[in-house]
Parts: sequence; C-alpha cells; structure tokens
Amino acid sequence: MNKKILITWWMSGLWLEIVNHAVLKWYSIDILDISPWKVNLKKLDKNIKYINFDITNFNKKNIKSNLSTYDIVICNAGISLSWDFLDLDSDSERKVFDVNILWHIKLIKILLQEWKINSWGRIWFTVSASEFLPFPIAIAYAGSKWAMASFAKALRSYLYNTKIKISCIYPGPMDTPHVKYYWKKQKSDNNTKVKKIALRSLDGIIKWKRNIYPDTISKILSKTGLLWPILDRIMYNAYKEKFKI
Repeated sequence: MNKKILITWWMSGLWLEIVNHAVLKWYSIDILDISPWKVNLKKLDKNIKYINFDITNFNKKNIKSNLSTYDIVICNAGISLSWDFLDLDSDSERKVFDVNILWHIKLIKILLQEWKINSWGRIWFTVSASEFLPFPIAIAYAGSKWAMASFAKALRSYLYNTKIKISCIYPGPMDTPHVKYYWKKQKSDNNTKVKKIALRSLDGIIKWKRNIYPDTISKILSKTGLLWPILDRIMYNAYKEKFKI
C-alpha cells in the first residue's frame, strides 16, 4: 500500500517538481488547490488525485468527506503582495496571512482532531529563506512566513509526546512563477536547479529532518544571524526606488 501525501497547492514551480519526485518514490498524493492552472488533469499520474478545495473556506465536513489519512501533510499554499508598505491595502495584507498561515492552522487542527494524520506522520511547513533576510518589498509575505515558522516550532512542542514530527523547509529564491510578485519573469519552465532543490526537499522530509535548507542561498542565510544590520542596508538599497521613505 502506498504511503500518502497531502499538499496544499502544487500546480507549478518547486512543488510540482516535488510531487513528480514523490510519485517516482511510490507515494500517492492528494492535492488541495482552487484550480488546476495549466495542468491537464486527464494526464495526471494514477497516484495523483486533484481535489478542488478552497483553503480559505472549509470546515470539518469538507475534511471528512474529501480527505483520507496521511503519512505526510505539506502546508505549502502561499501568496505574496509586493510594493511600498504604506500604499498596500490592509485587506489584501490580511488575505496573505489568511492563506499563508491562518487557514493552515485551521487545517492542521481539524486533521489532528479527525485523526487524518497517521500516528507516525510528518507535517511539513513551507517557510522561506526570507525568515533570515529582511524583505522590505513584501512585508506581509515575510511576516506570514515568520508566523508559520513560529507556529511550526510551537506545534512541534505540542506534539512532543507523539510520534508526529514537524519539519520546516526554507527554499531560497529560484526561477519559478513566484518571481512575478517581484517584477521579474520566469526564464524557463524546465529549470534543472528547481528539480534538484525539489529532490533535496523531498529527501529531507523522508529522512525526517527538522529543518531543510535545500539550496546554497538558504544554507548561507540560515547562518547570518549576526549580520542583520548589514542585511538591513543591503535589502533597503536593493529596493529603495520602490519606497516613499
């Protein structure tokens, strides 16, 4: 019997590659997403199941009727919002927190309440290397990822007496559709670097690693705690043309 993975959003970029690697390792994967985007659902591997699911609007009934029991749960869904902090709409910033962290908290709570995560299971949070790097052009996004990392650490302690383990992955910048939030265009849909990062990420979760730094930039940034004053200046200078202040 295949082990099962549940992932929130996946239809492009790093997480599409991770799902592809998981299938090769004989996992079956349930996808929660609001749209298949560019993916042809008729051509999905038999071990991948797409579930049309709005992560910002669900309840226990939705979970019971749509979801199975999982060995790995990957909290991955995320959106960003970029521009001068003083100009951004507060409701839009609230949506970033809703999607990136608040509704994941609700999802994990219901999954645990309904015993939808196996007792030996793993919960995996997609954080961001921006936790280690000042990100003044996307303050709500950076804040939501900090919040997710803090939630993961607190949940790790809460579940200490169980066999359920918590992992955080901190991917650095890469050429995926996410770059559109920062005034860039994706250069290629067939990115060898992204494929390698995806394989390292999945291997990290399978090996039960606590924190996963799947690329060189994330590894370096994870060790830069004493350099925050310098990084503040570097990141300000990188984006100062976008700021009023």
